[in-house]
Amino acid sequence: MPASSAFLIRGASSFIGSRSALFRNALCKIHPVSRNHRVPIAPWRCSVSTTDSASMRIKRKTAACIIIGNEILSGKVHDSNSHYLAQLLFNRGIQLQRVEVIPDVEGTIIESVSSASRLHDFVFTSGGIGCTHDDITYDSIAKAFGLTVKEHAETIAKMKEIQPLLDIDGARRRMALLPHPCRALWTPELWVPLAVVNGNVFILPGVPKLFRMMLEANLDAFDAGEGVSQTTRRFVWTKQGEGDYADALRSVAEREVEEIEIGSYPKWMAETQERWCQITVEGDDEEKVKLVTEEVVGLVSGKIGDENGP
Repeated sequence: MPASSAFLIRGASSFIGSRSALFRNALCKIHPVSRNHRVPIAPWRCSVSTTDSASMRIKRKTAACIIIGNEILSGKVHDSNSHYLAQLLFNRGIQLQRVEVIPDVEGTIIESVSSASRLHDFVFTSGGIGCTHDDITYDSIAKAFGLTVKEHAETIAKMKEIQPLLDIDGARRRMALLPHPCRALWTPELWVPLAVVNGNVFILPGVPKLFRMMLEANLDAFDAGEGVSQTTRRFVWTKQGEGDYADALRSVAEREVEEIEIGSYPKWMAETQERWCQITVEGDDEEKVKLVTEEVVGLVSGKIGDENGP
């Protein structure tokens, strides 16, 4: 697959070119061998890794999100599902390490999903499960794992139960052709199943409302593990520019790199027409996060706030 076919980010707390101090030298290349073993591959597979400096932290389950659809890549449709998923997983103590947007191309879907399934504990796909010619996600994911697609009797039954007047003898019947075998998870009032393939690939629709409903109804299917808590995150806001505090912040980030992640992000507050910088402090030790946050407040003459502002 050429580089232009996919936009790949690993490390949900960051993005390519991020100012996050933890990721300053973390550019690497990932090979889909196993969830825990990584070796270099082709240069277009560059990514940001969140694991290199995390040895002192809780070992968290990891996830990947694959958004499927030409309409996303061409700008016709805005993707909100990956952002929602990132927040949901963070709040559940699961580390989203990879977000990928790919076209409706069978070979690309096969490569991306099979790779992600090997590398991560959970994989969530969005899009391509409708009944039109460009909906090829079920077929492609089935092929990724050497499976076939088969009409799913329980889906047909739920179609009839929930929407008895629905014509299911036409194109809609295609939506019941699921990878076989798969595990079907159900959402109240919906006949579309959340199909789980290969034990860790969750196949979801691209429609944001359905995407969210189906995840929220099946949270027990992807938990962080016993005793694993949410990462603690604190927000500091300052009127200083990044150039005013970059060196001081780097010193703190380098000192605490084994336990704390610090990120800095310029923000424009439309409501007040003011420029602020948001600094985030994250870690598994709540007390440590609190202490570092207080130090950062002093360094930047800042205020403690939340994600929306001071």
